[in-house]
Amino acid sequence: MNEIERFDQTLNLWSKSLLNYPLEQLVKRPDKESWSLGQVYEHLINETNWYFDQLEGALNDLSHQDMPMSEKASELFKRGSFEDKRVKTDPLISDNVPQPNSIESLTEKLLFLKKRAQSLWQKMVSGNYSGKTRHPGLGYFNAHEWLAYSEMHLRHHLKQKARIDTFLSAIN
Repeated sequence: MNEIERFDQTLNLWSKSLLNYPLEQLVKRPDKESWSLGQVYEHLINETNWYFDQLEGALNDLSHQDMPMSEKASELFKRGSFEDKRVKTDPLISDNVPQPNSIESLTEKLLFLKKRAQSLWQKMVSGNYSGKTRHPGLGYFNAHEWLAYSEMHLRHHLKQKARIDTFLSAIN
């Protein structure tokens, strides 16, 4: 399976799953330090769009071709997934993740991501692009690495989704 097929497969899991929740459940937080499932969706959408901005930058600018990714990133790509542990994020970021306005808006944003990924993929496979852009903590990624990283990030949050699902089923 190539990067776009893996991305589509994982994004489809998120899209199909969204149909199982009323908005009232999507905005319930397990505790004051945890996100609601709706906030997880908003986070995934916002981050993936940022990753795609970086991917697009790597396609449009041939700078940084010789810049490496960090050793930590290299390990992540060899493993094919994030480490199996909960990641504590910067409170300035995590405290500002909005609740969704509606299920329809999340559905539209997920569909936009799918279309954007397909469009970027077409550009990626139609030429020889060797630019890279910088991840704030992991060094430099090329376009294919950004797409793979996007999918790994979506997949990583499936564990968080499972924890929230357990919480939601316990209160219903």
